[in-house]
Amino acid sequence: NAIMKGLSRHSTKEWINYFCSTHFWGPVANWGIPIAALAD
Repeated sequence: NAIMKGLSRHSTKEWINYFCSTHFWGPVANWGIPIAALAD
């Protein structure tokens, strides 16, 4: 599917660097709090 094709364009090392960066975790924290509150 399209998501896996997009993911496979980047190496695992690039993804680890991305996941460890605030570019990923900033939005996750911002979205995760209201989503968790709604899901509760």
